[in-house]
This record gives sequence, structure tokens and C-alpha cells, in this order.
Amino acid sequence: MTYSLSTREAAFIHAISSAGVAHAVTKHCSNGQLLKCGCDRTITMSPAQGFQWAGCSDNIAFGIAFAKTFVDSRHVKSARSTKPNSARSLMNLHNNEAGRKVINNNMKIEC
Repeated sequence: MTYSLSTREAAFIHAISSAGVAHAVTKHCSNGQLLKCGCDRTITMSPAQGFQWAGCSDNIAFGIAFAKTFVDSRHVKSARSTKPNSARSLMNLHNNEAGRKVINNNMKIEC
């Protein structure tokens, strides 16, 4: 994505786009639609609560890692340079991360 202005609207678009990629990949992992990922098997519920966890938890860690690699790739190289656009790339990386954090912080376990 390339936006010619550094505006609040562009910041929002970067954040929502990164969050959207993370969410979509997470859901596709859980649904078995991607070969390189699957359910998050780290979440288990205690048998003392009256049941044994057998569900497919969303693999948010994979979704966020994929989004970081995919969405940020264009800006990482540019942010490390001394060119005038490096400040904008740093800002875009920050906004991308903000979007992914919103997705991660709003995940919850529902039974």
C-alpha cells in the first residue's frame, strides 16, 4: 500500500489492513484452509471445570506473525535507509503494529 500523505486516515488504513490480514489468516488456519498452520493447541481448560477442551482455538500467533512478515515487508527495508521516506516507513510500521495489537488484545476464549 502506498499513500502519498501522512494523515490520520492513512494511518487508520495501515492499521486496519494489517489487522485484517492477521484476522483472515487466523481464521483460515482454524478452519484448516491453510497448509502451514492449524489450530492453536496451547489453550487447554482444566478438567476441574467439568469438561475437557477439544475445540480448535484460533492460531492468532501465526496470523500476527504472517501479517507482520507480509504487510511490513515493503516498509522494513525502507525504514532502515537514510532516504526521506524512511520516517514515513517507520510510521507505517508503527501503524501496522497497532492494528495487529488491537486484534491480539481483543481475542478471548469462548466456550
